[in-house]
Amino acid sequence: MAEDRLTSMQADVLRAYRRAKGYSQEYVATLLGVSRQTYVAVEQGQAPVGKFARGTRTREMTSRARVPRRRDW
Repeated sequence: MAEDRLTSMQADVLRAYRRAKGYSQEYVATLLGVSRQTYVAVEQGQAPVGKFARGTRTREMTSRARVPRRRDW
């Protein structure tokens, strides 16, 4: 199977949703258990999405920890 990268439209939707929620890239990366650099590359369509975007890790991390959003700093 080809690498799963976001299309330009998918990246725009992801970015818009993250911004609408007031989440920083660092916050989302922490929730997903990846580095901010990895998240940025995925959000820009420059890196494969990988397993973290399929939701399992996200639900697991958000149920265990509260990471402050940028507006909470």
